[in-house]
Amino acid sequence: MARYPYRKAGNTWDRIFRNNYNQNLSDIESDIKDANSALDNHKTSKTAHTSEQIDHGGFSVANRIKNLYSRFANLVLNHDGTSIKEVVDIRVATDGSIHLTAKDRLDYDYNKIIDRIQWVSVKEYGALGDGETDDTAAIQSALDARPNASKMHFVRFPPGTYKVTTSLRVDSNTYLWMDGATVGRFSQHNATIFVLYRDGVVTPGYSGVSNVIFDGGTIEGNSHLYTGGFTLLTSPHASNIMIKNVTFKNVRDNHAIDLPGSKDVYIKNCFFLGQETSDSRFYAEAIQLDTAKSGSYGTIDSGNLDGTVTKNVTVENCYFGASAEMGAFHAGVGSHSAVTGKFYENIKVINNTFEGMRYYSVKPMKWRGVVVSGNRFLNTYGGVYVAPIPDGQLYDLGGTKVTYETGSDVVINANTFENMGEKAIYVLGRKEIYQQDVTISNNIVSGTADGKKGIFIRYADGVNISNHQSKNTGSQAIYAEFSKNISTSGGEVKTTKTDGIKLNAVKQANINNVSIQDTGTHGIMTHGGCSGIDLKYNKITDPSQSSAGGFDGIYMSNDTTDSSLIANKIRSSKKAPRRGIWVTETCDNIVAFGNDTRCRAVEADSYRNSATNKIETSGNV
Repeated sequence: MARYPYRKAGNTWDRIFRNNYNQNLSDIESDIKDANSALDNHKTSKTAHTSEQIDHGGFSVANRIKNLYSRFANLVLNHDGTSIKEVVDIRVATDGSIHLTAKDRLDYDYNKIIDRIQWVSVKEYGALGDGETDDTAAIQSALDARPNASKMHFVRFPPGTYKVTTSLRVDSNTYLWMDGATVGRFSQHNATIFVLYRDGVVTPGYSGVSNVIFDGGTIEGNSHLYTGGFTLLTSPHASNIMIKNVTFKNVRDNHAIDLPGSKDVYIKNCFFLGQETSDSRFYAEAIQLDTAKSGSYGTIDSGNLDGTVTKNVTVENCYFGASAEMGAFHAGVGSHSAVTGKFYENIKVINNTFEGMRYYSVKPMKWRGVVVSGNRFLNTYGGVYVAPIPDGQLYDLGGTKVTYETGSDVVINANTFENMGEKAIYVLGRKEIYQQDVTISNNIVSGTADGKKGIFIRYADGVNISNHQSKNTGSQAIYAEFSKNISTSGGEVKTTKTDGIKLNAVKQANINNVSIQDTGTHGIMTHGGCSGIDLKYNKITDPSQSSAGGFDGIYMSNDTTDSSLIANKIRSSKKAPRRGIWVTETCDNIVAFGNDTRCRAVEADSYRNSATNKIETSGNV
């Protein structure tokens, strides 16, 4: 529509005609420009027309969009909303409400989670984080500032150094975000930094604090500066605890984390750095799995000493070692207390690094359902110690009745042990009761100290070793004594100071298809009254390297009985052994066939079976 009314020029060519005519031409030009501008704006405008105004195939665009959305929703619901159960299930929110689509449900749950989080900064309550001011009261106020105990309380520690002089009490449903912050001891005291309980509150079983997350930051003990035993964090009778991305530093005599009677604990991506102990506390662990009983943790209210045992614990992707100020922790993860009838259950120690530990790095004592897998043990005193219950821990909760018990179902798999000061793997039971059902598979041992064995088994029943790789051990690669039902299959043993594998007073064992090379003394040795020993398909190359002619490929002696030697092969290209196979006259009922002892032996009879009641075939050479 024209913006200007056009004028009549008239019938007479005069001044009025000319003025009207010129004005009309000017107005027409302006209208054309306005029309072009409006058209250009219309082309680029996002709201030139509504979806109701645009026709598409005889329908408005609005009609088509609504129709397609309904069809899409119907597709997600599979027409009647019940045919595909997984599709239906994903639309159910955590509170049980059902939503039209999965996205609607996720949006709903997300908003509910955001609504539940209560954000608090410790600095809002007066903490300075300067490393000098006592921030204990301010931090405790922030931890306690929760209008609704059932909702998650989110407490943030901004970057800084927070001095604490008494224990900080953490209640259920708390998230401590400490990334960039250091919280700890910066003056003389012996109070645990974080405790997950309240004094005087009786919480039997696992009814204590629950749903707590520690995320990031450093908890500092500064035990190189201050005296006395000291623990950084303790969590008795608690459940559903996660500790991630936290650095624990500089502890004396005690632990970084103490877990007396807790369950469902997940510790991941943490660093445990620096510890010193007195001589009597050489076993103190960075992470102690404990039992709630007298003497385990002296400051627990006496009503909580009910013998509850810790279970369902995972320690994953953590590093254990020295700090800049103190040496490495003596032990990494373990236990040293027990109560009759109670067992630590479902414990997983996976994909961690233990470096420079001064005792055994992992110590399963009375653990059941254990996985120690994918860990690296570097320059440590010892690796994994499947330990017996000591005399002082054999009692019931009342401290009167003695019961002999042990752990079981332990899996030690795919770990690497490098430059060990002691044994890489130590399985030790008691004469009264053997360790039960231990699986040792796919591990690699590269070096033990002089005189130290790679695997040592004593008082055990049911140990299965498979695909074990060993080199440069200071004594035997595998040694078992006073045990039964021991199996070794596959794998490779190389360069031992003494025997490759030795059995002493073992009942029912088999060594099958193992490659043994460069042993200082015998390749395989049995003695001490072994019985039921089957040696099959083993290849032994270059035994007796400590003394030419001094030792044998396989040596059966000292009353070994009811055993067999089948299809073993002995070879030598270096120092010659005394014999390929020698079964002494003290042995009885030995079956041998298919063995090949062509190994350049010093003695003319490279194969010699002097056992009584021996059974042989012509296949032995």
